[in-house]
This record gives sequence, structure tokens and C-alpha cells, in this order.
Amino acid sequence: MNERIKENLDQYIGKFTKQTAGISAAIVENNKTMYEEYFGFIDKNRTSNSSTTKMMIGSNTKVVTAIAILQLYEKGIVDLDIDISEYIIELKIKSRFSKKDITIRNILMHRSGLASDDLNFITSKSTDLEEIVKIVNQTPLSYEPFTKYVYSNIGFGLLGVIIQRMSKVSYTSYVKERILDPLKIHFDFIPNNSQKIEDDLSISQSFNNNFEIVEDPLSAIISAGTSTYCTLRDLMALLKVFIEPDQQNLLKKETISMMLHKPIFDDTIDGEMVHGLGLVYQMYNFNNPKIGDIISHGGDTIYHHSRFAFVPKLNVGFVVMTNTENGLDVSMNIALKMMEEYFKLKNIEIVPLSIEDSKIIERSTEDVEGIYEGQINRFIIHKEIDGLYANIQGLEIKLELREDHFYKPMPTGIAASPQFAGMFDDLLLHIKKLNGKNILFGKAYRGIVFNSTKIAMEISAMDTEKYKYLYGNYKLVGKDILDFIVINSVSISEQDGQLKLKMQSFGQHYMFNLKELDNNKLEIQGFGRFSGDTMTVIKPREEIKIKAFGFEFIKI
Repeated sequence: MNERIKENLDQYIGKFTKQTAGISAAIVENNKTMYEEYFGFIDKNRTSNSSTTKMMIGSNTKVVTAIAILQLYEKGIVDLDIDISEYIIELKIKSRFSKKDITIRNILMHRSGLASDDLNFITSKSTDLEEIVKIVNQTPLSYEPFTKYVYSNIGFGLLGVIIQRMSKVSYTSYVKERILDPLKIHFDFIPNNSQKIEDDLSISQSFNNNFEIVEDPLSAIISAGTSTYCTLRDLMALLKVFIEPDQQNLLKKETISMMLHKPIFDDTIDGEMVHGLGLVYQMYNFNNPKIGDIISHGGDTIYHHSRFAFVPKLNVGFVVMTNTENGLDVSMNIALKMMEEYFKLKNIEIVPLSIEDSKIIERSTEDVEGIYEGQINRFIIHKEIDGLYANIQGLEIKLELREDHFYKPMPTGIAASPQFAGMFDDLLLHIKKLNGKNILFGKAYRGIVFNSTKIAMEISAMDTEKYKYLYGNYKLVGKDILDFIVINSVSISEQDGQLKLKMQSFGQHYMFNLKELDNNKLEIQGFGRFSGDTMTVIKPREEIKIKAFGFEFIKI
């Protein structure tokens, strides 16, 4: 263990123990552990976090699911590019789109057209992975396959079903025999809280931000990673499969190369996160040729958050695990700090990134005026005599077009005050037409890394008058909500000619625009999780109900 790295990281990570109950972190180079430390506690007795502690790894389980399905591909048992109904014969997905196959490949890349989640199912007490097939048959396809990225737990649920059916053993049995045992590691798959072994002191409890022990509501869809527990060393062993592909026997070298290949899509821009065959690219962008690509995955339940990242060019990997509600930002910051310390040790200069110089074009000739809606903010882009402007929640920003086709936001009026101006210092905007709609992208420089993401989509007005009867607040029907409310609130309203669905779920606020499909079905517009999903209106004689996200809601 390198002493300089240990001293710097111990001090840095230690500061987070005031807000996060337990943290585990490691750096692995080739087959050597450069750093491995455990901070905080894991239960009501404040038992110390240690190398035997198991925390939930969430969607990092998807990496294991990807390896499993690719093993079947290597044996010729499955094909990555044919419709998955070949393996799940009763699969009859409702679709308003022209026929296009839903394949294993586009599920791995989260471009299958399948809905993001059925929140009712993933918070149920079910232990039967096969039930996801019934859910999918009742859920309309969200978008045409391979035309759009939407993260889908449901898709990885179907991969779990395929693994079971084509291997003729359960998903957990297959993973244990073919992946975990060869790596000499152990995962606990605990589909619901009632099956949790209370006397297993190695399993970490879940904590909210007040360090109170709570129950994580996520449970079903094992193959998507809602209920997997393992130790830091278990995750380190999985990491080594990709750091040292010549030393592993899970997959052929050429298959590992397929997983490590960064795909390029027409609907993304430089620095935007993309998914390949089970792994994530461009979550961390240092823009340094000595570092190259950083490949990763993340795992986030409500209370457990973990990061899994490696640098193929340097044969090094980084793992962070936490057990507390606010651990998402904590785990991201720690992973970034571990990378920074390692790169410094290797004499790779790490400096804060800034916006590259580019000549400003005086006038924009692009047809970009309009209203753009995101899940958080609204942008009204309009032309004035002296150029193009964007109004963002009442703040007026001039958009100066650069030769590289990005806009530099220049605050005006109150937006130029110290209170707001700093929000735009390290930001570029870009507008790109996708499927006939203008999409607004943001490229943000944050210290030593940069990231790009879709911010908002151009929308058009609709006839909201016929839907006035839907306006109001809604409550959840038929769900036993325990200490944590999966969906805190739902409402429908009109705003500036748009029909709005507002929702608070898992502590996050969402605002969606609705688009009419027919008299009782509306599409959730936008991009990202839930986009393209269908909201169905149910109108009994004396009450109004809607169905969305797998739940029914009644107007109150």
C-alpha cells in the first residue's frame, strides 16, 4: 500500500464520515492492491465497517448479468442480434411503432425501447424473476428500439429470464456456478427484506441522512441489481476481470474486447455517458491522452451507493461502497479523488479543465427558437435584434454561437449578478436535431473533469382544454407504503399550453410534459428515465384514475 496515497485518501475520505455511516474504498493495479480502507459503521450497535462487510451494490450487478449473457453467446446458445421473443416465446409487447427487433445487444446498451421501470414491481415482495414477463406484456414499448437511450431495469430483468431459460438453472445458480465460484467470491441475492438473515452481522444496515436505520424498498428484478450484497473485496475481484483480461477465464479475450469497445451513437455528443455491452463510458472525462478512456458502472439503491471504474490504458481500477442515503455524491467524489491521487503518483499532470477557446460567430442562422422542457428547468430560446437569448426560470442569458457549434451562455440583467453568474462560467450549450425535435445539451467543466448531458427537449403546444378534468392531485392506490414512500406526490396541471405531470419519487422531483396518443393514453415526453412511457387514463363513473410507472393513482 502506497503511504502517500493512504495518507491523502484517509484524510479526504475521513471527512465524509460525518455525513455517511459507512464507506469502503480500494484501488487495484494489475493484481496488486494499492489502497484498501474501511470507514464508519454498519449497524445500530455501530459495529465497525470491515473487509467482511457486505453492502448493496445495486446496478453493478448488471455487469455480472452482462458477463452471464455473453457466456451464453460464446457457446452459441443465444444470439445478440435477434428478437428476444425467440427465447421468451410468450413475450408479446404492445407497440405503436413499426416492427423492429428487441435484441440482447440493445438491452445491454439500454436502447431496447423497453420502459425504464415498473416501480410497483421493483418495490414488491416478489421473489419470482419470471413475473417480469407479465409486466412487460402489459407495458407499451416506450420508443422505437435502438433510436434512443433510456436506462431500463426492466430490460435487464428480461436478460435474467433468458439466462434462466437457456441455461435451465436459476439466475442465481448460474451466476454462482459460472462467475462467482471461478472468481472465488460470494454474492448474497436477497430478493426482499423478509428473507434478509437478521443474524448475519456482516450485512450492512441501510441508513438515512440522520443515521437512522431504515428499510430499503427496492427488492425485485435480481438480474438488474436491486438486491445484491457483497464485500469490497468481492467487487475488487470482479474489477480484476477487466484490468487483467488475460488472467481471467470467464470470457474469451475477444468477448472482453467487445465489452471494452466504446460505441458511438448519433444522438450523443462528446463527453456524454454511453452504455456498451454492460459497461459505461464517459462518466469520468479527464481529457488526457495519458489516461485515455475510463470505463465504469454505478450501483445506486435508495440507501446504498457504489462506484466501479477502471482505466484500461493503465491497468488500474477503483471501487467505492457506501451505506447511507446521501452516498451518491459521496461515492462519486471519493472515486474521483482516488483517480486524481493515483494519476499524480504516476506523474500524470492533473489540472483543472476550462472551456477551450473558439471564435464567436456574430449571428446564429440555426432554427433553434422555441420552448425547451427538461425534467427540472424550462428554457425559452428566442431571437432579439442583437442575437439569440435563452430565458431560464426568469434569468435572461445571451447565447453566443462559437465556431465549434456550441453556445457560450452570457448572463444579462439579474442573471449577471454574483448570485447567479457563476452558474454559467464553466458551461457550454449545444442544440442538435434528433428525430425531428431540437435537443438542448449541456457540456459542463467541473474541476478536473467535464461531462455532457441532455438538458431539455423542444416541445410544442397541445390542446389541454379536453384534459381539464385531470387537473389536480393524486394519491397511490393499493400499495403498502412503509417508512419510505416510493412516490410522495403526483399532480397534473396546465402550464403555458402544456399538460404537466409532476411527481416526487425516491426523494427526486420530476416534471414531465404529456403528449396525446389517443383519448385515454398520453406519452411522457423527453429523455432519460421514464421518457416515452405511457400514462393511461381510467375513468370509472365516480372517480378518475391514472396508471403510470406501474402504479394506479386516484384523483383526490
